[in-house]
Amino acid sequence: MQIGFVGLGKMGGNMVHRIRRDSDHDVVAFDFSQDAVRAAEEHGAAGAASLEELVSKLGAPRTVWIMVPAGDPTEQTVEALAGLLEPGDAIVDGGNSKWTDDKRRAQALEPKGISYVDVGTSGGVWGLEVGYCMMVGGPDEAVGRLAPVLDVLAPETSEESVHAIGPRGWAHFAPSGAGHYVKMVHNGVEYGIMQAYAEGSTTRRSPTSGSRARWCARGCASWRGAPSRPRATTSRASRAGSRTPGKAAGRWKTRSSAASRPRSSPRRCSRASSRAGRATSPRGSTPRCATSSAATR
Repeated sequence: MQIGFVGLGKMGGNMVHRIRRDSDHDVVAFDFSQDAVRAAEEHGAAGAASLEELVSKLGAPRTVWIMVPAGDPTEQTVEALAGLLEPGDAIVDGGNSKWTDDKRRAQALEPKGISYVDVGTSGGVWGLEVGYCMMVGGPDEAVGRLAPVLDVLAPETSEESVHAIGPRGWAHFAPSGAGHYVKMVHNGVEYGIMQAYAEGSTTRRSPTSGSRARWCARGCASWRGAPSRPRATTSRASRAGSRTPGKAAGRWKTRSSAASRPRSSPRRCSRASSRAGRATSPRGSTPRCATSSAATR
């Protein structure tokens, strides 16, 4: 198979390296950094000095994988490729685009006959050696054509890992937008775990952690309403947790959850928490838990 790659950063460059090292697939690579293009050429890829040259070196039907930052860089790259590609070609976004942007782009490209595939990619800089778990959305035909490359990029599976990453290390979930939606949920779970580690570490290290009831009451009060940031502490885990809300996928997960959660009156905290909370809450008020009754079952 032949594939074009746009964006040769830490992940994009390593993905090109893995494809060339572990398969016979041909890669045409482009990046604004000539050093990055030369590095890809050293791994066996064919370099391109522009998007026009990249497209000209690909045979139809073409598949071009974009690995650039979400937002304007991805938007501009998709628009530029849309003017260069032909009906039957496909654009693959392997970055961290918002899933609603994927749906919009797919609809805009449909009249041109160009398919749009979104691939939520998890693996980071370690993917070169261990592989990338990929969550895919897009038309069946375009995903089927891309499958040989996905198989090379995915981690090896075994009897121990198949229950976690599936039989192929990647999965096609639904039409365009589904891949980045699943990746958004994946990141939300990951950040939630990190947040829990950070808060647990903060609680254990806090000089006032002797009274669990008092801490619970304060926690209920601080979590009322909108999602809150973790408090700044000297804990390494807490410092890591405080950075995670800045990730784009984490913000989108929070906003999507807030927009879709059921509206119901929050449940009251435990009796012990309520008693302790009277010492720190305004007189006459009782702290309430932020979660809904449906979410706390």
